[in-house]
Amino acid sequence: ADINYCGFTGDSLLMAFSQEGKLDFVRMLLDRGARVDIKNHKGNTAVILACGRGHIDIVKLLIDRGCNINECNLDGCSGLMLACAHGHLDMAVYLLEHGADRNLVSNASLTAVELIGTGCEPPLSSEVLAEFRRLLQC
Repeated sequence: ADINYCGFTGDSLLMAFSQEGKLDFVRMLLDRGARVDIKNHKGNTAVILACGRGHIDIVKLLIDRGCNINECNLDGCSGLMLACAHGHLDMAVYLLEHGADRNLVSNASLTAVELIGTGCEPPLSSEVLAEFRRLLQC
């Protein structure tokens, strides 16, 4: 069987387990040769999906295994942009410390700063929004 096969959803097993936060399965797949930068039909990679869900341990592992943290999906969104949109401040800090590009612009002409909190329900507090902006404006 092909460990990198993308099923009917368009996701590989690595993408599915990365998105769901299954660290042990992600590690096992990587140890068995799963490729870190395969894209699904929306252009998402395992790291982009994990960033959007806030699974920092998985993102750390994927970065250690050589993923491109500045890869963008078909909407032009990077993992940093999704982490910001969904309010994952710790993820955004980690990504920036490991070379994420805060100046990337999505297809909708939005940067990570402009996406902060747009995917959050309930909305982020003004204090959290201010901290995000402070970190990303550096």
